[in-house]
Amino acid sequence: MISLPQRLRRCLLPNLLALCAAPTAWADAELSVARLIKPSSCTPYFSRNGTLDLGPIEHEQLAPGNGMRGNNLQIVFSITCQAASQVALRVTDNRPDSMLQGDFAPYHTHHLFGLGMADQARIGHFSMMFAADMMNIDGKPAKTLHTKANATDSASGWSRSENPDWISQQRLLTWTTMDSFSPAFFSTFSGTILFHVGFNRPEDLPIGREIKLDGSATFELHYL
Repeated sequence: MISLPQRLRRCLLPNLLALCAAPTAWADAELSVARLIKPSSCTPYFSRNGTLDLGPIEHEQLAPGNGMRGNNLQIVFSITCQAASQVALRVTDNRPDSMLQGDFAPYHTHHLFGLGMADQARIGHFSMMFAADMMNIDGKPAKTLHTKANATDSASGWSRSENPDWISQQRLLTWTTMDSFSPAFFSTFSGTILFHVGFNRPEDLPIGREIKLDGSATFELHYL
């Protein structure tokens, strides 16, 4: 027990009683620390202003009962990032209702992109792949990785393409170095896209007038 001198007790006691009797009101304020951490910004780019011009096509070039296909079409696609990043690509058809279907479609339909409509007729389709020997990340040769079929996120894991593969709308696509099986961090990517174009049968098209091709696809970057 602590004993206080009588004079000190007389001095403190009234003050302590006053302190205990005073009502206590607490106020608080909340401090938040908020900020959005953004991934390094990456910018995609196409050569030819993103337009593949097939040039004039005469109706006579379309043989009855057969479509016309040409492989000697290409465009350069590149990605530039402010800092090394893991980036994947998703490609979506903007003209899905015009894609050729049935026996005349030579590939799985998720590899095909529509060329638009002429009256009620589907004009044709195009498909794309990255040339195996014309891809590089930060100046070094690269290979493609893709998610499993019907997987549009990276949770399913990645498979490496040893051979050129058609770009699919059902999978994400990214790149890695020649000796790796995981998506690479890179600041720059450059690759040449090869196109395969197929047209509908001339007897199914309104060849009595000009037909305008209207193919369109969106290349969307996903940060991993």
